[in-house]
Amino acid sequence: MAYLRRSKRPQYEEALHRLVDRLVDLEARSRNMPPARHLPDLSQVQSAFGPASKQVEPQGPDSEGVRRVDFVIIAGRRDEMRQVRNVVDSYGAGAVDWRPYSPSGRIGATAQRIAAELNLTSGFLSLDSELSHRLARARAANNLVIFIVDPWTITIPQYRELIQAYDREHHYNCALLIPWPEDPETRNNRMHLEESISLSFVTKTTMRDPHTFRDGVESSDRLEVELRESLVYAMANVLRAADVVRRAKSNRVISKPWITGPGGA
Repeated sequence: MAYLRRSKRPQYEEALHRLVDRLVDLEARSRNMPPARHLPDLSQVQSAFGPASKQVEPQGPDSEGVRRVDFVIIAGRRDEMRQVRNVVDSYGAGAVDWRPYSPSGRIGATAQRIAAELNLTSGFLSLDSELSHRLARARAANNLVIFIVDPWTITIPQYRELIQAYDREHHYNCALLIPWPEDPETRNNRMHLEESISLSFVTKTTMRDPHTFRDGVESSDRLEVELRESLVYAMANVLRAADVVRRAKSNRVISKPWITGPGGA
């Protein structure tokens, strides 16, 4: 796959799509995947952030399993971004409106287009104090979750504090990408922004798993490639974990054999 990606783009794209089709086919033939182990009933879990909000948040159907991906777009509104940078033309009214490689398309539309190309349904999750609970539900339902992070936004303290809840946890159904805008202001502040990333993702930057933490996405074309690969890898992780649980549950306990010989020994 790495060789195809570097030298034969059409063949790489075809191989990637075949792999996704295979993963989705495996999931379809094993629709009753067991939930992740050791997850308590969420109704019995006390939030570390206080009482839950009364606001109802849209949530993807649990029944879709690995065929469902939710994106967490971490990008501030245009008015928020004025407090940390001068050029804010690439931001909009909400996170999904961010255009990391302005004037290319909005990140929300790009993410959903890539998901649709892989025959996945998709939606969005909010970055707030309920993030840990939403991630637990997604994992239990075998849904995928992809974080797409603006390096400027996490210099804002409230965003950094919220995303650190994800950094403290490990979810095999998740991945994170950091697109780097190409504008001069970003290039001139690269060192400062990289320090902010290290502070926000202490665990992830220490582990440096190239499949689940991709912090060098330098162009719109590269973003599409990295996003496809992240989705495929997360799908494979979910199916692999479900298979391990299924095989563990189906194992029969075999009694220790006793061999008798002369004298009853």
